[in-house]
Amino acid sequence: MKTMSKVFVGIGHGGSDPGACANGLRESDIVLDMGLELTRILRAHNVTVEISRTKDISDDLTPKINRCNKFDPDLAVDLHINAGGGVGFEAFHYHKGGTSKVLAQNIEAEVKKMGQHSRGLKTRLNADGQDYFGWIRMVNAPSVILEAAFIDNVDDVQKIRTIEGRKKFALAYAKGILNTLGIKYRENGSEGQENDMGAIYEKYEDIPEFGKPIIKKLMDKGALKGDSSGKINIPHEILRLYVVHDRLGVYDK
Repeated sequence: MKTMSKVFVGIGHGGSDPGACANGLRESDIVLDMGLELTRILRAHNVTVEISRTKDISDDLTPKINRCNKFDPDLAVDLHINAGGGVGFEAFHYHKGGTSKVLAQNIEAEVKKMGQHSRGLKTRLNADGQDYFGWIRMVNAPSVILEAAFIDNVDDVQKIRTIEGRKKFALAYAKGILNTLGIKYRENGSEGQENDMGAIYEKYEDIPEFGKPIIKKLMDKGALKGDSSGKINIPHEILRLYVVHDRLGVYDK
């Protein structure tokens, strides 16, 4: 069966860069466990996934971004663990909102359901008024940075110390991603699903969540109209191109 959606999973740090370290733990190890489980769950739901690393090796940002853009995913996430005395989950998204913000909102909702406090959804700009983080600024797909917990917080660390705890975050992330893609979560994966790259969306209501913001924008502008019966008939691959072009600001001119 052909897959319908593609997700790139970035794993923070690795190799000579362990990331944040405290309480006998390393960020690079924690997020790798989360990323491997997240990848497993998404693939079980018939999503094509590329993960930036599967073992403890160096994973520099620019090559990771280049690989992500070459993969051309529908969505992209980069997994991290926080430090610095705070507590809870937080996510950074594209400063103009869109599908990036929707993805962050959907993931945050699932993280809160698992019992983790949320510090909120955030944006950060550089001196030029662009997104500060290269992952969000340079990745073509709607992208987010996910900070699951604080490695130096006495309460948070208990949630990420064990494999079981890390898998809970991975499941929350997966549910949020699947919701954004319009794919129903199934405990046993994608058995019985009929996701197909050849899908054609006849009506706006049929569009997966990740594509609705740009389709609404184009329809409001009058750039996209239905046929005499009101059907828009958008192929999945064309929808993905609309999303990428919107992320690059093509339709803001």
